[in-house]
Amino acid sequence: MKSHRPNVPGTSRRAARERAVGLLYEAYCKSISPSEVLGSLVVEPDAFAASLVLAVEQRQGDIDALVAGRSRGWSLDRMPVIDLILLRLGTCELLAEDQPPGVIISEAVELAASLSTDASAQFINGVLASLAKELRNFDAPVGRAEPPAPPPAPPGVATSPSAYRAEHSLKQDPAEEDPGGTLGAVPGA
Repeated sequence: MKSHRPNVPGTSRRAARERAVGLLYEAYCKSISPSEVLGSLVVEPDAFAASLVLAVEQRQGDIDALVAGRSRGWSLDRMPVIDLILLRLGTCELLAEDQPPGVIISEAVELAASLSTDASAQFINGVLASLAKELRNFDAPVGRAEPPAPPPAPPGVATSPSAYRAEHSLKQDPAEEDPGGTLGAVPGA
């Protein structure tokens, strides 16, 4: 397996995409912007990775609208973070039109298979294939035009506070409304 070496000639686009996923995930976890993450790095990432991160940040509203429109029955806030990041990256690349759609989809699916679950890989394949058909008039392989159902939550993991309460026979918690917005805050951020 190749190591992640920044700004080294010959660094693969796959490695750059994987690095971009890591940087976007770091921004999410720290509740800071992706450009802040890039600015805080001691060693600059590959130029392609940095351009992907900045492009996703700049077009996130448009990207999220496209993804939400194609992920039937699965809102963005319920998606696993890695899956959402991979969908954002793939959609961003489809919008840029400098790579063949098949390559973009294949890379996103391979990253999903290594970073998430097989079900996530199928879901990402379906959503991106549907977007590629809409954005680039790209015909996905037969049976992949519509996104499959979203991956199920792992056993024992509630998908929402109300589902958790129902599973554990709990009453409504007044703190769940979180008027101060502090429940999801990252300590020290």
